[in-house]
Amino acid sequence: MGVAARWAAVIVLSAVAAVLAVDLLSHGDERIAGGPTATRPTESSASKAAVSAEAVTNSRTAIRRLEEIFNIHDRAFRERDETLLRSVFAPDCPCLAAGTDRIRALREDELRWVGYRSRISGAIATRTDARTWTVSAIVSAAPTRVETDSRELLRIIPPGRLRWIFVLTQPPGGGPLLLLDAEAAA
Repeated sequence: MGVAARWAAVIVLSAVAAVLAVDLLSHGDERIAGGPTATRPTESSASKAAVSAEAVTNSRTAIRRLEEIFNIHDRAFRERDETLLRSVFAPDCPCLAAGTDRIRALREDELRWVGYRSRISGAIATRTDARTWTVSAIVSAAPTRVETDSRELLRIIPPGRLRWIFVLTQPPGGGPLLLLDAEAAA
């Protein structure tokens, strides 16, 4: 692939990544909804309240982990260090290969993303099973400067904002939740 083709790919992928990042920057009030909790009709109101409080805590934990994932993801792109992505993406997540390829292309083309930051807001987390959470969130990205290693400005990627659906999974051996999949919501 020639430099011009890689540059075009980097621009397109940069715009997609910037849109993902936009929501993290405009972090607003979070709405959190826990997944459905099964309760027996004979349980007391106090017991039901305890179950609901636990579901919200776990939802908040899933949302906080998604925020951490974006912080590490953003740092990986700013520093052009694809090894950071392995700590936040599941090995079979399409995002891992795409992110790794994008970062390598940035290094090969001697390009940098300056000011690249993401933010999530309006997050709603739902437990799908014992090891999996689905999080719907708006992702906002700050304007990002695409510069050469010699700091020559080539392009400014405008800020963006888009709702995404993320799937987070608990690794089989334990550890923090990992991003398994991401898809733009319609």
